[in-house]
Amino acid sequence: MSKDITESLARIGEQTARLNQLCDEGAATIRDLEDTLEKMNVGVSASLTIHSYEDHSGWYEYEHFVYRRIGGRFRIGYASGDCSPESEIEKPWSDCSRQIKIDTLHRLPELVAKIAEEVETRAKEAEKAIASVKKLATSMKKKG
Repeated sequence: MSKDITESLARIGEQTARLNQLCDEGAATIRDLEDTLEKMNVGVSASLTIHSYEDHSGWYEYEHFVYRRIGGRFRIGYASGDCSPESEIEKPWSDCSRQIKIDTLHRLPELVAKIAEEVETRAKEAEKAIASVKKLATSMKKKG
């Protein structure tokens, strides 16, 4: 082999090992975060758009970094599809390609902030609903 090829292969080997280690660290972080959110019993979905495209005819496609129920439990994951509902593909982050993992990992703080925002929104909605129900119950007792 020529010297250039040998040097390139050595660089590929070194950087692949580095990339594998970094992806393993990212996976451990995602697992820890999923465990923490599960212990909190969050149960609220959140989504960030990674990519979206729509043409003049209304056809569109999307890719999302998500926190939602995947395979029976809430997971951090990836969803993609187009304008046909049956086209959506979703999978846990751990099952994604290395490229998707790299493309999404830097947005993890943003996804966690979005989850917090969604939880706050749902709590406010629940407070309003409970207040309305209590008001209705009180007025029913007065009439009864």
